[in-house]
Amino acid sequence: MVSDDTVEVSWTAIGSEDTWNIIYGPEGFTPGDGSGTEVNGVTDNPHEIPGLTPGENYDVYVQADCGGGDTSANAGPANFHVPGPGEDCGDPIEITALPYNTTDDTTYYGDNYGGGTAVDCDTPNYYLNGNDVVYSYTPADDTSVDINISELTGTYSGLFVYASCDDIGVECVASYGNGSSTADFSIEELMLTGGETYYIVISTWAAPQTVGYTLDIIENTCINPTANYNVVSDCDSCTDQFYVEV
Repeated sequence: MVSDDTVEVSWTAIGSEDTWNIIYGPEGFTPGDGSGTEVNGVTDNPHEIPGLTPGENYDVYVQADCGGGDTSANAGPANFHVPGPGEDCGDPIEITALPYNTTDDTTYYGDNYGGGTAVDCDTPNYYLNGNDVVYSYTPADDTSVDINISELTGTYSGLFVYASCDDIGVECVASYGNGSSTADFSIEELMLTGGETYYIVISTWAAPQTVGYTLDIIENTCINPTANYNVVSDCDSCTDQFYVEV
């Protein structure tokens, strides 16, 4: 069980041992390489490990201490994530400057969103039914950005942009669902209003539930112009002609 900066670790004893050694450290560390923390002579099972860093991933190993210098091999690793920014919209990962790049996996975040039909979403909310990671960005001025997703480790990943936390699963600014593909995809030339906060959510279908990804957000220095127009009949001419107002 993980909460705040503490994890509760439990295990099943194989023999009659009643004392254990625990070693934990950053995900991928090797016991004995100096990067882990050792807790020896543990007699409580489960055992709490405090003082962890929110948002970080850890590995933990357990070793039986049978006395007289007789110890078992390290059992593990078990992997866990300490909740931190990005778990939900109330505490997003804040993007403070562009360009922005990160590689991550929704495995390390909660499954907080999902639901029914959303307004102005090209992508169904089925793509919100997996684990969700939430980023926020507040541009200083009106701008245009490209949001790129690459290096996907699974299919049926979804990318959503919202104007508020209340809009998640309800109303989109923009969205994209990747279907049964692991190909790179983008939301391009997304116009953002200066001073407004936008929430970027990456999620998946309930199967596969999680996905690894690389997220890149870049600001466009040149924006394709757009024009709105109306066709106006030239009624005074009594001929088949018209004006176009742009």
